[in-house]
Amino acid sequence: MRDEEILSVARAMRRSPELDELLARADKGETVTGEILDLLTADPALWEEFQRRAPLNWQFRGPTGAYLDLPGDGEPSAEIVYRCTDCEYKEVLYEVGEPVPTRCPQCNSAEFRRA
Repeated sequence: MRDEEILSVARAMRRSPELDELLARADKGETVTGEILDLLTADPALWEEFQRRAPLNWQFRGPTGAYLDLPGDGEPSAEIVYRCTDCEYKEVLYEVGEPVPTRCPQCNSAEFRRA
C-alpha cells in the first residue's frame, strides 16, 4: 500500500485528535505515514476501522509497520555466498542480519569463507 493510499484511507476514517494532527502535517508535505500506521496499530478501534476500509490486498506485518506483498517470485537482488574450503559446501545468505556461518554444517570445518 503506497503512502497516498494510506493517507486516503486515514482521511476517510472517523478521526482522533492525533490522527487529525498527522493528516494536517501530511497536507503540508511532511512524510507521516509511518507515524499514522504506528498510531493506528496502537488503537484497536482505529486499526479495525483502517483494516475495514483498506484495499483487499493490504497485509499487516508486525506491530510497527506494514507492507504490500510484491508480485512475482521475489528473486533476491544480491546474494552473499560462503563456501567451505574443505568440502565445497556453499551457504547463501539473502537477507541483512542473517547469521554468518563460522563452521561448515556438512563437514564441520572451520575454514568457511566468503566466496
